[in-house]
Amino acid sequence: MIRYLAKRGITYVFMIFLTTSAGYFLAVSSLKPALLEQERIPRPTPEQVANSMRLKGLDPDLSPWERYVEWLTGIVTRWDWGRSPTAPSSTLNSATVCGSPPGSSSHPSS
Repeated sequence: MIRYLAKRGITYVFMIFLTTSAGYFLAVSSLKPALLEQERIPRPTPEQVANSMRLKGLDPDLSPWERYVEWLTGIVTRWDWGRSPTAPSSTLNSATVCGSPPGSSSHPSS
């Protein structure tokens, strides 16, 4: 029974990996976050848009494959699923989960 469950678990992990990867490449090929960035008021320059995309891990100078490898490495090594062009990082840290704002200390200074 344990062998069966392990085999099913491995199959599910593999299927999740395939669908997540397919979703990533579908999003890379069809979504254009730079267009959303360009609609802000006041209108940013193309250099500002490119820099903003670069800071969010959406560097237009990198190929989709290079961005995919960076994204996958971030998931595996830091559990960092990336950022949305309009939202903060999706990675939660323990300070945020515990309710204390980042940078504040939960222990009083002596």
